[in-house]
Amino acid sequence: MNEQGASVGIDQLQDAIRTVEFLLNQSRPQYPANLPAHHLLKLTAWREGTGGGSDDNPFLKVGDLPANDALQKTLELHRAYAEGLLIHEQLKQINFDSKVRETLIQRALGILPASESARFLEIHPCPDVMPRNIADSPSKLLSALELISRSFGEASALAYVMLIVAGLRARSEFENYGKKLDLLFEKIIASPAVSQVLELVQLNGRRAGFEPQFRLLVGIRERLWELKPGRLAPTGFLLTKVIDAYLSNRPGAGNVLGLALLDGILVGKFGFAVRYYFKDGVITLEIVVNNRSVYWDPTRLTPLSFEPISGGKRLSYADLLALSYASIANQHFTQTYWDRAIENFRRVLELMPDALETYADLALCYMRKNQPELAIKVIESGLKITPNSPALHHLLGNAYAQANQWRNAITAYKRAVQLAPKLPEVWYNMGLAYEKMGAPGQAEAAFQMAIELKPDYCAAHLALGNLLLEQQKPDQAIRFYREALKHDSQLVAAYYNLGRAYYEKKDLDNAIAYYQKAVKLNPKHAGAWHNLGIAYRDKGMKEKAVEALERAVALNPNLLR
Repeated sequence: MNEQGASVGIDQLQDAIRTVEFLLNQSRPQYPANLPAHHLLKLTAWREGTGGGSDDNPFLKVGDLPANDALQKTLELHRAYAEGLLIHEQLKQINFDSKVRETLIQRALGILPASESARFLEIHPCPDVMPRNIADSPSKLLSALELISRSFGEASALAYVMLIVAGLRARSEFENYGKKLDLLFEKIIASPAVSQVLELVQLNGRRAGFEPQFRLLVGIRERLWELKPGRLAPTGFLLTKVIDAYLSNRPGAGNVLGLALLDGILVGKFGFAVRYYFKDGVITLEIVVNNRSVYWDPTRLTPLSFEPISGGKRLSYADLLALSYASIANQHFTQTYWDRAIENFRRVLELMPDALETYADLALCYMRKNQPELAIKVIESGLKITPNSPALHHLLGNAYAQANQWRNAITAYKRAVQLAPKLPEVWYNMGLAYEKMGAPGQAEAAFQMAIELKPDYCAAHLALGNLLLEQQKPDQAIRFYREALKHDSQLVAAYYNLGRAYYEKKDLDNAIAYYQKAVKLNPKHAGAWHNLGIAYRDKGMKEKAVEALERAVALNPNLLR
């Protein structure tokens, strides 16, 4: 039906199709010349040295990419839809203004949109890259990144995937953050230092060499710092947070990872090839300019460098994903959301199976959930990759200790100190394990070694004092409790146990004095109030005894039993 309600005949339809075909054929020679200077296709062609030549081909063809490319099939549907709308206009069933018509002509010719919001809307419906289908699988995210890169370039692909990692799922969310990226991109282009170089490129095409490209990079960099002078922040690694911060008035935009991702995406939108290197806690961008490498530090407004990065690690997209998941996991760990932390640490290991620290972090999550058996399995997996890690053997001992498998714990601790003999914490934990096994001699030797390695190790002094007190050696125990207090005068446990030691010696005055110090520092210490009451009773101070015992029972009713 047309707008007058009359049926559309086959002849009318064929005429409309032929008219649109003629329109598209007429329009085709105008591109890419008629595209704006900041259009990615124009920029990419210039970078590759093909801009302005007769071989320029902005028209995406289905046959240009693998036959199993699901995204290409989606893009062809979108292209055909745009052509269909132009046909409907010829049939007088719909009317477009000149700007919309020009956009539809470009899309019907196979030219992909320049704006990030429109690009995301092209990508989102494809089943192979739809967020709800790939968000929970790092391997699928990497496949999606590769798939999107083939059609849209690495900048759009990385932005899309990192927005998924940040939690975006709905089409409207991607459209929203695409518009925000477009706004930031437009703010950069608005800088004269950037816009003038783009005009120069448009005029000179392939004749524009290294110098204007480098000037463009300098202009982009200075504009980013102009928009957000104090951009480095201790937090902010999710792309959504960094974009929002950059468009707000609040200070800071993101941490090292967040800024590197945003800078890489924005520079990539100008058609530059970007690689990432990690060294000394900083992710540096390597930007290829006319076959030369230029290095960009996202954390400081230092001049762009030509000095190659030595000793750094080149980061793949899998590494960038893993770093993002690790940051999310650590955030959940800090917030004690153990299940969420576990989920993300496991994603890190899927991407980086040799990430030693992640095995330890994942095991700690299971231990916080009181699941030492699962922690043991994780640590053993890590030890298969790094069998001589003292840290993992130490943690394995702690996991066995949590499972009350003391003999296995001691075996793990022994292996840890074989690899690194000067770890006082391992000796201390070994002493606790020996004590649990009923081996006081070995426990004392282990505590002594911990103290020898770390003389101010209060916990070891305290543990050794407790061990000696249990062996009815109060005088020796007192010496170690006093040593602990030399290093920490607020150590409640030392005052409490000094009270116990002096009570053992029947020195009630000193026992009372140290119990009083314990409850003064910690008024909720039920055990100290109870023992203070007993000491008062034995001293014949009945009223104080009753008062102290009542405080103890109020704090811990089980003391009545």
